[in-house]
Amino acid sequence: MQNAAQDLPIARTGMDHMLRRIQGEFREMPGLRLTCRQAQRLWNLDQLVCESLLAALVDVRFLVECDGVFLQRTDAVASGMLRNAGRFS
Repeated sequence: MQNAAQDLPIARTGMDHMLRRIQGEFREMPGLRLTCRQAQRLWNLDQLVCESLLAALVDVRFLVECDGVFLQRTDAVASGMLRNAGRFS
């Protein structure tokens, strides 16, 4: 029987895989805008995991969140949604 510490690398690998998958989806579909609930359904994630993944992608400045909607940072800049880009650093 494994303990929680032994399960950590497996969980981290799964999270890394999901982060890459989410980034890939946003790159493949320019203009993609999703709420957390929509992302949960699209990638079959529970709320806590989905919120963590989206927050991580906001933290690394890949996504931005505007009024509960997540979109790729480059799409937000192109659409003028980031008039004050420093606000999202």
